[in-house]
Amino acid sequence: VYGVVGTKPGHILYSFAGAEQREYPPGRLEVPNYDDLFVDVGAESAEEAREMGLRPGIEMTYARDLQWLGDGRHGLVTSRALDDRVGCLALLETMRELREAGKRPRADVYFTFCTQEEIGLRGAIVAGSYVQPDVCIGVDGTISASGFGIGAGPSPGTSGAEAPSFLGAGVGISYGDQSVPGRGLIGNARLNTLLVDLARQHEIPHQLEGHATYITSDAAAIQYARRGGCPSVTLKIPMRYTHGPVESCSLRDISATARLLTVALGVIGADTDLSFA
Repeated sequence: VYGVVGTKPGHILYSFAGAEQREYPPGRLEVPNYDDLFVDVGAESAEEAREMGLRPGIEMTYARDLQWLGDGRHGLVTSRALDDRVGCLALLETMRELREAGKRPRADVYFTFCTQEEIGLRGAIVAGSYVQPDVCIGVDGTISASGFGIGAGPSPGTSGAEAPSFLGAGVGISYGDQSVPGRGLIGNARLNTLLVDLARQHEIPHQLEGHATYITSDAAAIQYARRGGCPSVTLKIPMRYTHGPVESCSLRDISATARLLTVALGVIGADTDLSFA
C-alpha cells in the first residue's frame, strides 16, 4: 500500500510581502510535530483503509516512484516531481488525441516543454522570443484544497480559502496568478470565456481558479513575447503536496486538460477575436 505523508503546500505556508521581502512567520520554519503528520493512502473512509490491509501500528517505509495512490479506483497517482510533468503528459495526450481524430488544428501549434520555470520562467522567455506566438495556453500544476466531490477525503489542513482548486474536479481554468505583487499573469478575458464555454459545451469536467497568490507559470512570460502582447491563459492541473518530496494528482484531471486543449485547438484560428475591447 502506497501513501503520502502530507503537509500544507509551501505556497501557502509563507507570506510574501513585496518583491524584495519575504516574511516567514514564527513556527512555520520548524519541523512539524510528529502528531501533526498524516498519511494519505487515497481511501475514502476508514473502512476502505482497512480493506487495503491497513491497521494501527503497521510499519512504513519511504517510496517515491510513480505509483497508484490507493487501488486506482479514484485515478490518483503519486510520485516525485509531478509538477510539471503533469503538464507534459497533458500535452502529449493532446497530441495523441489530435492524431487519432485525424484533424489539423485551425492554426499552427507549437507544443513547448519549457525548462527552468521555477527559477524565473527562463525557458518560456527563450521559447516566446523564438516563436512569438499570437495566442498562448499554458499548462501547469496548481495547489488543491481537498478531494473529490464523490468524497475521496479532504486534504487535512488545507482549506478552500487557502487553495483555489480541488483534486479530481477537472481542469482548472485560471483567471490569473501572481508570484509577487505586480508580477504574474491576468488571463485574457475572451480566451478564458471561450475555454469555459467549450468545457461546458463538451461536458468536460472543469473548475474556475480565481487570482492565486504566490503562484505563477510560463504564460506569465509568454504574454510579453510579441509586440502588442500575446493573449495568454493557463490551464491548471490540481495537485496535493506541491513542491514537497512527493506530490499527488488525478489522472482524470490530466485527461480533462488534454480534452479541453484538443477542443480549443479545433476552434481557435486567425478569426478568433481575443481583443480586450
